[in-house]
Amino acid sequence: MINLSSLFHSFPRSSVGMQIASLQRRVKLLSLITFYLFSLPTLANDWLQSAELNYRPRYIETQTPLTDPQAQLLDYSHHQAEFYALIKLHKSLDKLNIISQLRPSWTYQQQAHEAGFNIDELYLDYALSPSIFLSLGKRNLFTGVALGRNPTDYLAENKSVDSSQDPERRRDLRRGNYLLTAEWYLDNAHLSLAFAPQFNDTQPEKNRLLLRYNQLLEAWNTDVTGFVFLAEREGLGLNLSTTVNDNWVVYADVSLRRGRDRQLEGVTTHHHKNVFTDAVLGSNYSFNNGLGWYAEYWYQENGYSDSEWQSLIDLSQQSTAQLNSPAHGLGIEQLVSINQALKPLYLRQHYLFNRLSYAIDSNTETSLSHIFNLDDNSQLIRWHVQRNIADMQLRLQLEHLAGQQQSAFAMRTAQTTVLLNLNWRFSP
Repeated sequence: MINLSSLFHSFPRSSVGMQIASLQRRVKLLSLITFYLFSLPTLANDWLQSAELNYRPRYIETQTPLTDPQAQLLDYSHHQAEFYALIKLHKSLDKLNIISQLRPSWTYQQQAHEAGFNIDELYLDYALSPSIFLSLGKRNLFTGVALGRNPTDYLAENKSVDSSQDPERRRDLRRGNYLLTAEWYLDNAHLSLAFAPQFNDTQPEKNRLLLRYNQLLEAWNTDVTGFVFLAEREGLGLNLSTTVNDNWVVYADVSLRRGRDRQLEGVTTHHHKNVFTDAVLGSNYSFNNGLGWYAEYWYQENGYSDSEWQSLIDLSQQSTAQLNSPAHGLGIEQLVSINQALKPLYLRQHYLFNRLSYAIDSNTETSLSHIFNLDDNSQLIRWHVQRNIADMQLRLQLEHLAGQQQSAFAMRTAQTTVLLNLNWRFSP
């Protein structure tokens, strides 16, 4: 049974000295965040666009999956907590804009504490004319029209995100890329070019170039965006969004990519195939009573097929058998590789995503999300309720993964999660 009180006791009891040291770390972090928020009057008055503090303790019920029979390779911590600030800065200097997003953070997990300072964005945006803009620096550029997944969000690949966040929030809380961008706004159209150069360890991906053209077709109430992505795995993308009426929008987020981003020896096939399709077809309907409904079908040709998944299960069982033999080292090595390949949350090819949201009143809302894996009938269920009180927001979230032992969602250690989010907003 889940102990809800564990949410409020995320830090283990220890000696007085350890408690004092832990308290000192928290005070230092809080002082750092307070300094950035309040100690610079010029920053607060002229630069600060928005600021907030978040505390996110969570309790997790875990299990030992098939790919880690000795429970040594994966994370099984029951208590985790995160404390972070989100600071957005914006300074206008005639034609030049300076834009930044800072995210100092502190996390706790399995008696380990870690402080960090993420600069998600820091770039210059210059207006060459009323319709032409250039930008240079670190920028979080989001592309795509779907809610649950975005196959055309090319520059977000390999970015670490917190899957427990809402999709809209998840996109905002990620590190950007070092980019040189050019944008040209026309009547009902937008053309942009983004170049992400390789910077050794700072930006290790090979040079990437994203060309995007957007056109509003007013006669059909349709927005169309085409993409050309030049990179190690080239891509062509298309976004369509059509407003059927005041309540109903249908959309598609489709990408064709060269090659696969997942290769596991003895498991993945399609070596003869060069192009893989990744598509989301969706609909959003807003009812007049405050109820909203998102429905999406996801197709990942890049995901594991039935035969590949069975090969992965067989390889896991073979590696497990080797743990009690002279080939123990090889078994461990293979299980590490398998668990690395299983890191993405959505591993298979066919999914249904549904999300119902309801505004109870002007300050309270709730939602229920369901992700169903059509390949193995495993599923993810997430429910949340949140309440705004003045400048504070309280959010409670429950998440549960269900499926047979060898299904994709059952391969994850975290099966049930209870999360509390306390959010304080500050006005500039």
